[in-house]
Amino acid sequence: MARSAALGAIYNVKINLQSIQDEEFVKSLMEHAQRIEKEVGLREEKVLAKVGF
Repeated sequence: MARSAALGAIYNVKINLQSIQDEEFVKSLMEHAQRIEKEVGLREEKVLAKVGF
């Protein structure tokens, strides 16, 4: 459930970035969103490993 919430927020940011004209800002936020998305996946793997999935 936490993964879904985090990914939903990240996708929302990515969608909204499409309407922003400041390319540098968009690039920076997109990179940040991608790092968070990767971290979410890593944390999910850790949790699932601890509970035996």
